[in-house]
Amino acid sequence: MKYLSFFPFLFLFVFAQNDQKAIRDYYHYSLHDLSSLETTIEFGLGTLQLSANDKPKQLDGTVFYYSKVGKPVVSLERLNSHGDFDFDLEIDHHRWGNVAFSLKHWDFEMDDIKNEMDFQLPIGIPTELDLEFGLGEADIDLTHISISDFNLECGLSDVNVIIQKPNPIFCDEISIEIGMADFNGRGLGNLNGKDYRVDIGLGDADVDLSGSFSQDATLEVNVGLGSINLVLPKNVNITLVAEHSFLASIDIDDLEKLDENEYQSLDWEKGLPTLEVEISVGLGDVDVRVSR
Repeated sequence: MKYLSFFPFLFLFVFAQNDQKAIRDYYHYSLHDLSSLETTIEFGLGTLQLSANDKPKQLDGTVFYYSKVGKPVVSLERLNSHGDFDFDLEIDHHRWGNVAFSLKHWDFEMDDIKNEMDFQLPIGIPTELDLEFGLGEADIDLTHISISDFNLECGLSDVNVIIQKPNPIFCDEISIEIGMADFNGRGLGNLNGKDYRVDIGLGDADVDLSGSFSQDATLEVNVGLGSINLVLPKNVNITLVAEHSFLASIDIDDLEKLDENEYQSLDWEKGLPTLEVEISVGLGDVDVRVSR
């Protein structure tokens, strides 16, 4: 995560947006010839919404932005039956290179930021989703979308991710990297992932892995100076290993303690999938419980 790259965007928009020409672009892509899709979205500043499209093989969206600051760079490339969709809100650094920033004029409110992106992803195509989100607010609803991989990086932001029903396909990897964000993820077990990884720098995270697991899985959690409230699913057998310094705070409920750092499910049921959890904490706080 390149945290410093978010700050130039912040300064430019604070000074520039009120007197810019606003543009709203519309995007519509028919994907009936595709059997797989990789979607990469880089959105530095503003509000982002992602959800499922009611048309199984169509990608639609709108972007609201200011023309003098920059413009979206959007492409869809097809190779055989695979598609690569890329979105990047490209900032015109040459035009804004001489803008000065002064602490005396610091007056930042999210209400002043008008960049908006709202896209609906196809539900009928296995989709690898890569998101890099900088500063602002993001609401991501993965319900009904066939997610094959999910990677999220978020900086100084407020991010909500939800999936309310089981993923129609298996998901290989789920990676969530949190800088200074406030992250809330609900129903992430419904992704039916094989490998989960959550990395937290200075941010706060509520990670709820409740949902439908139909395969064995691993979860790796790394916490620096941040904190996490972790809810584990109740329909799996759980093994947990927690490594932490004496400066860290860790509280684990609803699991049987086997050793100083080892835990497992209170009632081990033969035939259930197994979730292997590894937690590493530096100076942060970790609270763990099982979904009720």
